[in-house]
Amino acid sequence: MDGEAGPGSGTGGTLPLDNLNSLVFSDGEAAFPVFYRFALEVKYPADTFLDLSGWEKGTVFVNGRALGRFWDKGPQRRLYLPAPWLRMGENEIILFETEGRTGKTIVLWDEPDLGPEG
Repeated sequence: MDGEAGPGSGTGGTLPLDNLNSLVFSDGEAAFPVFYRFALEVKYPADTFLDLSGWEKGTVFVNGRALGRFWDKGPQRRLYLPAPWLRMGENEIILFETEGRTGKTIVLWDEPDLGPEG
């Protein structure tokens, strides 16, 4: 098929996420897919909800584990972060923002926000 592109016809590659230590992090806003790293100090691990208001679309990793995907279109507005995923002391949260719109912070809450329909 001349002039048409189908699945598997482009060039590209995978994004190796099996070793998060090799990632390059951004320290500012970017207009392309980028990784951001946050340090979270925890005294007593407890179930919590990660609020990603201001961020557009991407994936969250906590202490090397994939927590979930987020999108500002919803449906949920916060991701559940179970207590066993957190440890006393410093914890690492990595955001992979795919669209380039970033919030200034991330916020932890003690209750979910399932959006206007929830």
